[in-house]
Amino acid sequence: AFEDFLRKFSSATRCYARSQVQWFARDSDFFWLAANPFNPKAVGDELRRLIARPQAEFERLARDSDFFWLAANPFNPDVVGDEIRRLIARPQAEFEGLDGVLRERWASQGRATGAAFESCLEFGSSIVEELEGVLRTVDACTRRVPERFRRQPEAAMVVLTLASPCGKPFGKVYWGGRHQAWGWGNPLGKLHKQAVQVLESYGWRRVDERDDSIVPAFCWPTRKAGDFLASGGADAALPLVRPFPQEFTQRLDDKSELAAHLSAAGFAGVLPPTWLAHDFMASELCGDNEQDIWFVKHNLGVKGNGVHVFAGSGAVKSRLEELGPRGRHTFIVQRGVAPPDLHEGRKWMLRAHALLHCSGAGGARAYCHSDMVVIDHGQLYTEQPHVRAAHISSAGNPKNWPKPYLLECEPAAQQVRALMEQTLAAVWQFLPPRPFAPPESELCQVLGFDFAADTHGRYWLLEVNNYPAIASGTMEHVDTSVYTNLVRDVLQLVVLPRLDGILPVLGGFVKLDVEGANGAPPG
Repeated sequence: AFEDFLRKFSSATRCYARSQVQWFARDSDFFWLAANPFNPKAVGDELRRLIARPQAEFERLARDSDFFWLAANPFNPDVVGDEIRRLIARPQAEFEGLDGVLRERWASQGRATGAAFESCLEFGSSIVEELEGVLRTVDACTRRVPERFRRQPEAAMVVLTLASPCGKPFGKVYWGGRHQAWGWGNPLGKLHKQAVQVLESYGWRRVDERDDSIVPAFCWPTRKAGDFLASGGADAALPLVRPFPQEFTQRLDDKSELAAHLSAAGFAGVLPPTWLAHDFMASELCGDNEQDIWFVKHNLGVKGNGVHVFAGSGAVKSRLEELGPRGRHTFIVQRGVAPPDLHEGRKWMLRAHALLHCSGAGGARAYCHSDMVVIDHGQLYTEQPHVRAAHISSAGNPKNWPKPYLLECEPAAQQVRALMEQTLAAVWQFLPPRPFAPPESELCQVLGFDFAADTHGRYWLLEVNNYPAIASGTMEHVDTSVYTNLVRDVLQLVVLPRLDGILPVLGGFVKLDVEGANGAPPG
């Protein structure tokens, strides 16, 4: 095998050398020295001779001469030198008159010369013996490295004894793209590179998207990768630990549904004053200042798309009137948080992550991660609505976005957790009914909650994302370690206890008291 490698490597080296000759022969930016390339002293002497020439003459030579192959033996420096001197002495007009036909002939000579290239790896068994001696030395050094510092061989794929409803075992597997049999996207498609590496350190392995012999035991996908039911058919291939059905999480992600659920549960004050677009058109606002900031948001807008900023309710109504009844039915209207709290002259948004977990045996639980990310807006605050980056955290040029940082105020974190408890309590009664399929299944999903604060220190919920960005998109400029820690904590709290039977560890998570949130209905 080693000798076969040497043959292939020497062949590739020869081909590359020939290609280089052809490239350089046609490129007027390279000057060929009349010196034996295997004689460093001759090359150095030729360089010194050229450098010693008057600068004006040397510049004329470099500027006016094309590079070409000399009609001289390259291994005879004297003959090559005579040829260079003869060419330099030619009148410039005659030198410039050299046509493309002659130049192509020189290039052909170069290609012919390149065909004679040889590799030192082809010089018989001596080089093989020398390299084998080097390999023996390397092996001897390797044996001296302590075992604890050596890279361990890749572990075998982890396959669980529990079988899915379709009869195939669960395993720690994932794939790229969309599975050709089951139609899902990448089971770990939402995670960033470092998070996938964390899972691989716990035994996850990538398989081909045509492999249907093992059902993924855990799934953290993108929104479009698949919508997984809580209870599938008798032959359904569903991940063992998977996201909640989108029918449920949409109640939080859809801004109009979120507002309706909070209002029905008596928690309307969690949001800034919010209306459905058609309700806003019929409302009579009192004390409205035409300089107040208002937002018109699409129900399902993400990454700041579908968000429009206006000054005064009159401008909002004018825009909604232009959209018409059909155009505005997918929008909500929300009063801006005023006066907004500023950090170094900028508005800011707080992203907090909630983990919603539901198992057949233990019921439903919710947690909030202690790492809450503060994201300053891309422009200094102004009341002018056309400066979108001053009012929308994801607007503007990412190069102008300040570096996000973590919230370090515990009273603020407590207030945020209380708002999250009330928000989840508003939809708690709509959790998917148990049992799941298979009965051992668990539902697990990370939700992103976005907040803003006013100058009085009160926090307001802006929206909930059922598939929040993980170190990508609007969160790409957040330190990746924040999300790596989040993913690791999800694994140790929910996933690994289910798959490997270890004890759950809270890590950075804090348990939320959803059922006790101001008399919230039990789950």
